[in-house]
Amino acid sequence: MIDWKEFSLPQQRYIVYMLSNPDALQKDAAKALGITTRAIELWPPKVKEAIAQSFQEVVENTKTLMESKMYQAVMVLSKQMDSSDERVAQAAAVKLLEWSMGKPSQVVGIDKNQNEMIVRVVYDDSDS
Repeated sequence: MIDWKEFSLPQQRYIVYMLSNPDALQKDAAKALGITTRAIELWPPKVKEAIAQSFQEVVENTKTLMESKMYQAVMVLSKQMDSSDERVAQAAAVKLLEWSMGKPSQVVGIDKNQNEMIVRVVYDDSDS
């Protein structure tokens, strides 16, 4: 967690800007905040470390949240598999299969000699 007291106000604004705009470049942040890129380059490494640490915390927190909802998600899909609407049941079954076996890839080829299309569904990357 960021200890904001360690950073000057421009550094704090830069950290918040970069966290809010993950695709932004340093020059974009400098322009938006009214500071020079040179000023940012002269800041101590702890500024960039704070940004990296914050992104990592977001990833970890998101993963924890998703893991806490896995059982609930499986129960919803399980209930949908019992639906009288075959499309709903099939979509739920496919999703459960993809979660357990991985999403299959399709290899499509054309046999020019026999004018046939060849489709091979691969469930394991080691087959390709």
